[in-house]
Amino acid sequence: MTWSATDEAGNTGEATQTVTVTEAVIVDTVAPVVTAPADVAVEATGVTTAVDIGTATAVDNIDGVLTATADNTGPYPVGITTVTWSATDAAENTGTATQTVTVDDTTAPLVTAPEDVTVSSPATVSDIGSATANDLVDGVVTATADDSGPYPVGTTIVTWSAMDNAGNTGTAMQMVTVTGVVLAELATPLETR
Repeated sequence: MTWSATDEAGNTGEATQTVTVTEAVIVDTVAPVVTAPADVAVEATGVTTAVDIGTATAVDNIDGVLTATADNTGPYPVGITTVTWSATDAAENTGTATQTVTVDDTTAPLVTAPEDVTVSSPATVSDIGSATANDLVDGVVTATADDSGPYPVGTTIVTWSAMDNAGNTGTAMQMVTVTGVVLAELATPLETR
């Protein structure tokens, strides 16, 4: 570019200037804004539980809408899991947001009591069997009876119970019936003279 100036006497002076146009550089240091889905709470269905945690959104000031990904998509164990959602823009800025996934175990073990028992004498009650107990999360758990005898004449209700690791207790009942002691009649012959 040439600059010139002319005075009143008509004398002209000139100077040149070089203007260089370069591409503008935009420095992006702003991370995308990530919005996590709402926290989720579900009941356990096993040792781990599949959970629909939803989808996060992510918007960047330069790149627009981005895809956010979760660092843990499950299945989830019993308890609280923090899921971190993240999205990275073209300038390698990463935004994050967290979501809480809670898996509760409030289901009691399923207890199956032994068959009811009927005997004629307390002395013949030697084994009332054993109950089984299964839990969705803990698997096989031990069931115990609240009364292991000896049992009186009549019907005794034995309650079998089992507790899982979350403190949930399941019960089942068994009836132990003792009908009474059967006595043989003792007859003493009368002596007649």
